[in-house]
Amino acid sequence: MTRSFFLALALAPLAVAGCTPTQWVHPDKGVANLEQDQAECSRMARNQSQQYASASSPWPTSAQPYREGGGVAQSNDTMASASRRDPFLDEARLANDCMQAQGYRLMPVTK
Repeated sequence: MTRSFFLALALAPLAVAGCTPTQWVHPDKGVANLEQDQAECSRMARNQSQQYASASSPWPTSAQPYREGGGVAQSNDTMASASRRDPFLDEARLANDCMQAQGYRLMPVTK
């Protein structure tokens, strides 16, 4: 048997596990709180990712004035300075971080 076959065999459970649906679970909160907390985390994440995206934009905004001598003032913020960031990935990461900070954990959906 080839090495690639064994590698594929070893990675198969990970691929299947990656397709398992998950849900946010909190030990002390119900579904009503979940929906409210998800909405708040999504709103916060969307606003923050938009700030990151506008801070890394090559075009000036009110938060990013022109410097004397030309050019756009650049932020020292590492999140803002990475112009190749994907705002949608940032938004998803920020929303997940927010939910985890509130005590939620992603768990597989049980039937």
